[in-house]
Amino acid sequence: MTDVHVPPDEATEVEPCSCDWASTYAYITTCSGEPHPDYPDLCMAHGRDARTCDWCSRTMHHYDMYYCNYPSATICEPCYNDFVVRCDHCDEYYSMDDYSGCPNDCGQGDRLLNYGYKPYPIFHDIDATDVPPRPGVVYMGVELEMESRDHAVNDCVDLIDRRLGGFVYCKEDGSLSHGLEMVTHPFTLEYAHTPNLWSVLDELRRMGCRSWNTTTCGMHIHVSRTAFDGSAHLYRFTQLVLKNEPACVSFAGRKNDTYASFRDGYQPGFIAKVIKGRAHGSRGAVNLQNGATVEVRMFRGSLRINRLLANLEFVHAAVGYTRELTVPQVAIGALSWRAFATWITDHRNTYSHLFEYLSLDPGNPNTNTHIDITSF
Repeated sequence: MTDVHVPPDEATEVEPCSCDWASTYAYITTCSGEPHPDYPDLCMAHGRDARTCDWCSRTMHHYDMYYCNYPSATICEPCYNDFVVRCDHCDEYYSMDDYSGCPNDCGQGDRLLNYGYKPYPIFHDIDATDVPPRPGVVYMGVELEMESRDHAVNDCVDLIDRRLGGFVYCKEDGSLSHGLEMVTHPFTLEYAHTPNLWSVLDELRRMGCRSWNTTTCGMHIHVSRTAFDGSAHLYRFTQLVLKNEPACVSFAGRKNDTYASFRDGYQPGFIAKVIKGRAHGSRGAVNLQNGATVEVRMFRGSLRINRLLANLEFVHAAVGYTRELTVPQVAIGALSWRAFATWITDHRNTYSHLFEYLSLDPGNPNTNTHIDITSF
């Protein structure tokens, strides 16, 4: 294609466009070589489409820019994802650093971050916070949905911000009727066992929030891809979950073929193709579509602290159990539920909450939710 600035009869005499955007926005293949006065690294044609972010001074294509009303600014997509909130009621965009709510005073819901908000991850370890992630360490993150029946959503967000600000943030979710999604930054299992870390869940329940006893709420647990020793380990982990559907559904508390399907595990060779990048994984019980994490989506939402910890321990245990398995072990049934449950029993001190929910002890306070570890 010839640039509009070049007369057709002179097209053979011009050099191909060599400015900074020549390969990214390749619809302009030739140009006069004249730089744009405001963007000297871009040619005149590409410079017409460039805009500068008022917050970070990045130069980006105007298609990748947003327009924030409060304060009035043109902002790039990274700044939009990190610093901007959209009001559900009046559709205005505003800076969450400058305002605690929508400047138009629209009311309930304006404290929630938009669903697409995704900050730079802050890794939490038992000894330190905001440090580079350690290779091989299992970092997890929780997305917990809840409905707020008796209080305004903003009251719940305020409580969560006061108690866990910097570790969690709250987002809107279109699948909820009157609620929020609480999302954590990545953390280790040791950090998850910090005393009183999750006590806000008890307070939310006292405020009338519900998660388990709803038809809309789930709990998703992300685990870092760097926790896996290669594609074979990731394959074993995925198959451990997907090939044990009855036990996993019983433990997780729900079966949902739309949001947490196990069907991919029964398609011969499909998971291997997804892991190798030759197919797209569905948003099933184990979601492999995320670049940095593997998402286990099968859990029913719960505001019970022991249940939350049991779910986290399940994911951590599944990663640890499948790490050292060999091909001969898998061939004789190491990925069966019985084999996994036996391993959990042997490691009950590490996974005490998980073992409690799997226990047959008549004195177990969770007898109405336990599953028989020997029945699958």
